[in-house]
Amino acid sequence: MKHTLPIYAGRAERFFAYLIDALILLVPGTLVVALLDSADVAVVGVFLVSLSYYTYFTASRWQATPGKRMLSIYVARVDHQPLTPRDALERFLAFILPSLPIYSSIMPQQQAAMVVFWLTVTWFAPILFTPERIGLHDRMCRTRVLVGKVGA
Repeated sequence: MKHTLPIYAGRAERFFAYLIDALILLVPGTLVVALLDSADVAVVGVFLVSLSYYTYFTASRWQATPGKRMLSIYVARVDHQPLTPRDALERFLAFILPSLPIYSSIMPQQQAAMVVFWLTVTWFAPILFTPERIGLHDRMCRTRVLVGKVGA
């Protein structure tokens, strides 16, 4: 049996897949904000929509969000197995980890934004430089983003 090495998704594919997903999420996110009176409740609502979207699609038979699917890339564990719903949830939570200080009341908003910026750079810069193109969220969750489509 011939074993082929995985082809890791490129930087541009990962970035554009993220942008496509962000555009898709604008619709339900805007609806949540419009329907909820409180800004605090709306933030939680938008978070839950994003959590559901990324968890559902990444654990689906596609192993990819619609943005990743459009660009023919998918997420798998390092053992090449599909992500379980728990794996997908953990990956989403690890993905958003650098943004959490923006929601903090411990520091001034401008300072929190600067912290988020530097955490995000640190978190995702390895995608630019590692051969497997993995961010810290992929390293933590033992996942990789690969080229191809699964689960037609």
